[in-house]
Amino acid sequence: MKKCYDYDTICAYIENDLNQEDRLAFEKELEKDANLKLEYKEIKFVMNSLSNFPEKSTSSDFLVNLNNKIDEYEMSKKTKWYSNILNIFGNRSPLQLGLGAMTAVILIVITVFALDPQFDNTGNNSFSADVALDKEKDLDEDKDSGIAENDDDE
Repeated sequence: MKKCYDYDTICAYIENDLNQEDRLAFEKELEKDANLKLEYKEIKFVMNSLSNFPEKSTSSDFLVNLNNKIDEYEMSKKTKWYSNILNIFGNRSPLQLGLGAMTAVILIVITVFALDPQFDNTGNNSFSADVALDKEKDLDEDKDSGIAENDDDE
């Protein structure tokens, strides 16, 4: 029966970490299976190549320092909401700021007039029309009372 061996088993065989029974079974399979033998040779070559590299010594707090640097980097990449607002005015010329302010004022004025109940949908000032009607009534009352008396005197 052919058993499929994984990378970990091959590495354990190379490093002499298999028990006697598993080691013998692996060796028998290694003699029969050409693909397994090829994979074994490739892994052994890579492991030997890696073991030939010189060892590097690091400080005891290397990983802590590395994690702190990674955290700092990630925090620097996160943009705060208020920095986006401040960047709106960042590198703007006075002309750009002036045009922006003028546009904002125009939009506010248009909005106020559009929502003002004194102005009807046609753009006519209904408040002025009401005032004109009130003045006309006042004139009519004045004519009836005071002006008519003056007309009789003439």
